[in-house]
Amino acid sequence: MLDEVMERLKPADGEVYCDATFGAGGYTRAILDAANCTVLALDRDPGSIKRAETLAAGSYGQRLRPIHGRFGNMQSLVETHTELRAPCLDGIVFDVGVSSMQIDDAMRGFSYRFDGPLDMRMNSAGDAATAADLVNGLDAESLARIITTFGGEKHARRIARAVEAARVTKPILRTQQLTDIVLEAHHCSLRIEVNDELGELRQGLIAAEHLLKPGGRLVAVTFHSLEERAVKDFLYRCSGRRPVTGKTHDRAQRKKGRSRKEQAAMEASSIELMEESWMADSEHHRALSSTKDAEAEEGGASFTLVERRVVRPSSTEADRNSRSKSACLRAAIRTHAPPLAPRM
Repeated sequence: MLDEVMERLKPADGEVYCDATFGAGGYTRAILDAANCTVLALDRDPGSIKRAETLAAGSYGQRLRPIHGRFGNMQSLVETHTELRAPCLDGIVFDVGVSSMQIDDAMRGFSYRFDGPLDMRMNSAGDAATAADLVNGLDAESLARIITTFGGEKHARRIARAVEAARVTKPILRTQQLTDIVLEAHHCSLRIEVNDELGELRQGLIAAEHLLKPGGRLVAVTFHSLEERAVKDFLYRCSGRRPVTGKTHDRAQRKKGRSRKEQAAMEASSIELMEESWMADSEHHRALSSTKDAEAEEGGASFTLVERRVVRPSSTEADRNSRSKSACLRAAIRTHAPPLAPRM
């Protein structure tokens, strides 16, 4: 969704942007080519940072500044590796989730289509637990929680017991072994757990709120329903369309006609826990009015929404790139109000 991102980011000469998920560098190159500006390129994957450094050594020079690290630590990374101090950025773009390059590299273990080591870490050079560590080390109850929370699987307990039984005979160390037991969605569940992707997204959004100048643009592209809900909930709370504190209900989920039991199993440990975390982080800030059309009062909403509805890829792009079909884009503009979430 490069065109849609650039339309909302609006790069201008002299401004400073952050590509919070550099990956292959598509957004970064487009921003730098569109204006005489500077881009801070973040990524937790060492391979992506090497690509950014190669670009910086070429024609972009000092306008491209690669920074290795998680976007959940964006504020501290920016303030440590540059002379900038919050609020200092004119735009931030997130492209959340695993990249095509990571999926297509069998040695990373992200894809169920290729046999490779069961790793799934976005920073494979780190010392964090791998998917193999989780699959072979967690009990069935813990595995079921992961599959239910991040995969929405109502038969999670049965699947977890199958994994537990299979590893008794032989450790599950490769993606093909896991694929013989579980489905594609369950691979995704493990990846989200291994990389703490929802936690990182939450921390990254809070950091973006602190780092953006008044008038700065935030653009987030997500591919998983839980990521999309996290971005939507954050922006709705920060724009006054939902109260900063208190639980909310997703009408779209109610319309899907799931039984109460199914919805509780799929959402209780994901959405409610995520919203409770937002509440814990924001409890010392005053609540905003939940009236959708209310004007942002002084000291109130920290963002205004660019559009109320999520933006989806065009049919042309979806036909050209099948992986873009699930993409959801949301954008917002930073106001002069102080951040609603605490400094991280």
